[in-house]
Amino acid sequence: MTYTQAWDNNRPSGSELAKNIDNEIRRLRQELSERLQDVLISSGIEADPWVLKDAVLGKALLKVLVISPHAFILPENNSKITSSLDAYVVIFTDSLPARGIVYLPPGVTILRFDVAIDKQQAGAVSWYAYKTNINSGVTTIIQEVMVSAAGGVHVSLGGDLEELVTGDSHYGINVEFTGTAGNAGRLYGGRVAYSTPDGRFTI
Repeated sequence: MTYTQAWDNNRPSGSELAKNIDNEIRRLRQELSERLQDVLISSGIEADPWVLKDAVLGKALLKVLVISPHAFILPENNSKITSSLDAYVVIFTDSLPARGIVYLPPGVTILRFDVAIDKQQAGAVSWYAYKTNINSGVTTIIQEVMVSAAGGVHVSLGGDLEELVTGDSHYGINVEFTGTAGNAGRLYGGRVAYSTPDGRFTI
């Protein structure tokens, strides 16, 4: 916004008459009030306490964390070994599921999980998101199991969520390729969409 008065660090001058000091105080109040409107919500300077605008706090309604396929834990069974290239990891249908660890700070809200996959020779890809409470050890599925039989590289989209991250749980994604034993598919990574209440709760 354009301010009524330009800021002047030299006002009032040393020669200003004492009888004019009330005008200078009113001017200063106006200058401060107008500038604070840029950072305070609509209730403004009269509010008690002051509330900063979302843009100042750093609140974001949609942020995205992309998870590399190499950030997934890839267990190996006795008969098949999971291998990896730069863009993806290869997971066999008779291997144990891959688990992607999601690192988000307490205070953010998870909005959705997605997984990038190519089933290749596998029959389908089954995946879900979960959280484990570190106090009780109980694991809860928070993103319903998604099954994708589509071929080619694509992103399997999860459903909408409003999962508030707390300091009591850790989060992850479980991905399993199913079908005829010995076949394999490719995991290209994961994605988590989330919102932040302010700049203190983000990565």
